[in-house]
Amino acid sequence: MGCAAYKILSEVKQAGGSLECVGGDRLRVMAPRPLPPDLVERVKANKPEIILALCAAPVSVDQGPFAERAAIIQANGIPQEWAEGFALLCTRERPAVFTPERWGELLDDGGYFLDAWGRQAAGLRWSAADVFGVNPDAPEWRYDGMGLIPCLNGRRVVAITQDTARIDCGDGASLTFYRHTLSAESITLWDVENDLK
Repeated sequence: MGCAAYKILSEVKQAGGSLECVGGDRLRVMAPRPLPPDLVERVKANKPEIILALCAAPVSVDQGPFAERAAIIQANGIPQEWAEGFALLCTRERPAVFTPERWGELLDDGGYFLDAWGRQAAGLRWSAADVFGVNPDAPEWRYDGMGLIPCLNGRRVVAITQDTARIDCGDGASLTFYRHTLSAESITLWDVENDLK
């Protein structure tokens, strides 16, 4: 799932409030003062994802943000490596090689893909590198070693097979990503060092 729910939960906490899942389909807001109106609107717009984040995979409160996110993602049938890797992406500092806008796009693309296609891709034997791979020397720019998520650039996958993913480009156009044997030097997004220039 995407990181939008986690960002909103964090902003609610920073505003002095908290959200609680009630009955599996409602949210209760607890705050000493009203939350900012724009934050309330984003809570409403992302209610299903927030409920899923709060209710779908109960975890111990002492597990912390990383373990909580990983457990929620894995509860949707996502392989443990992908769940833990994506949870790390959602909780770690942005690597310097990516702009804030690009990093946010990668998180959104990864979340949408895991929600819609993660279980199916894993069943078709796509690897973590096939999905989240990047070139270790130039993770943002070099296409050799680049997996599906870094190639999406805000677009959505609309079909997947054992060897390909079809990407919607809008206006009826699409492109096909071919799963390929990645270089042994390829790394996943969660292995990109923070100090890359």
